[in-house]
Amino acid sequence: MNKQAEGLSGEQLGQLRRVLHSPILTPDDAEYPQARRVWNGMIDRKPLVIVRPTSIADVIQSVRFARERGIAASVRGGGHSVAGKSVEDGAMMIDLSLMREVQVDAGSKPP
Repeated sequence: MNKQAEGLSGEQLGQLRRVLHSPILTPDDAEYPQARRVWNGMIDRKPLVIVRPTSIADVIQSVRFARERGIAASVRGGGHSVAGKSVEDGAMMIDLSLMREVQVDAGSKPP
């Protein structure tokens, strides 16, 4: 996933919206400028698209979508990387900030 995308066509964006059940932000969305910010204010990168998954399935679909189309992807956990590695120009940013729950199935623990 080292090839950066020139942009998503309307058709590709439509495909992404059809496979995800989570918010997707583009530079045209009012929430985009705030969602792309990271802790280090010196970092001012503009991702191609910001996916804000609310489920594991949407994380998987986001990575698959980017990989199949040769789009670089970055993952934003807390956004506190000093180097700003969680946001890249022209890449898909997978923003995990809406995922606030952890479930542990102790019964599936191997012996």
